[in-house]
Amino acid sequence: MSFQGNQYQVDQALVGRQIELRYRPEDLSQLEVWFRDRQFGLAVPLVVERHVHPQLPSSPRPLPQPTGVDYLGQVLAEHEASETGSISFRKLTTDEEQTG
Repeated sequence: MSFQGNQYQVDQALVGRQIELRYRPEDLSQLEVWFRDRQFGLAVPLVVERHVHPQLPSSPRPLPQPTGVDYLGQVLAEHEASETGSISFRKLTTDEEQTG
């Protein structure tokens, strides 16, 4: 039996019959199998590709806690430290032009 991309095994007596599945949307590994208002146990998961129902809204991810370290500021400070200094126009000419 296939449900939401997962493969399950059910009782052989239910093969070819329309069954009802009862489950919690946040856990597709536990499916109750019902037929004509009678429970036939749990479907045995064989291949589980999806663990939650796709229509279940995802819980919001918590915001990361600030570490107090300004990594971008450190990179900028290192860059500025390597680039600072006076500009020398003598460095723009070659040695031959200076002596010539």
